[in-house]
Amino acid sequence: MLDASLGTSERLQQFDSYFHRLPPEDQVLLLLRDKYGFAYSEIAAALSQPEASLRLKRLQALQSLEEWIWETPTLGLASVTETPPTSPEATR
Repeated sequence: MLDASLGTSERLQQFDSYFHRLPPEDQVLLLLRDKYGFAYSEIAAALSQPEASLRLKRLQALQSLEEWIWETPTLGLASVTETPPTSPEATR
């Protein structure tokens, strides 16, 4: 969890450690889009990937960062697709 009691420099170092947990491809995508402001069309051309895939990858990368920063699981596909127990024995 990102520690609010730390100074700015320490928090940036902590965030940097979370950022570097991401796969290199996701790091590049976030840097190109969010730091340098490249359009998805430009990134898609440079990386030879569809824009829609890049949008999804960016969202997933941001969700991973959010989960690591707050140490709470995001509402992912697994939690949506889990089936509830059907028998009383399964709930015990």
